[in-house]
Amino acid sequence: METTRHKSIALYSRVNAGATDPQEVVGLNWAKKSKPESPVYVYQDMNIPARSDDLRRQPRMRELINDVQSGKIGSVWVLDLSRLGRNSNSISRIFSELKKANTDLYVNGKPYDLNNSFGVYFP
Repeated sequence: METTRHKSIALYSRVNAGATDPQEVVGLNWAKKSKPESPVYVYQDMNIPARSDDLRRQPRMRELINDVQSGKIGSVWVLDLSRLGRNSNSISRIFSELKKANTDLYVNGKPYDLNNSFGVYFP
């Protein structure tokens, strides 16, 4: 899977304001161990209702998708898939953009195969 060795890593999270959020710390630790040569960018949307997967209400996700499309980002890390979206339509749209840009996805540090309907990476 490792298609993009030195491109930037994007860490994405959705959190509630005032909540203690370990996502960024876990992601930064993973990036430091797994891809120490790659620059890391953190994209965090705050106070986005769980029922809302409308990208117009997720400014940092829109920015992340734009950076993926431009080739700036080679890998995206999320703690779990629910951070990307809460329904299959929104997650599918994001997967499509990642695939088009040949961007790797890691879910809690494990590679996620965007070409396999189960998402499991089999080396």
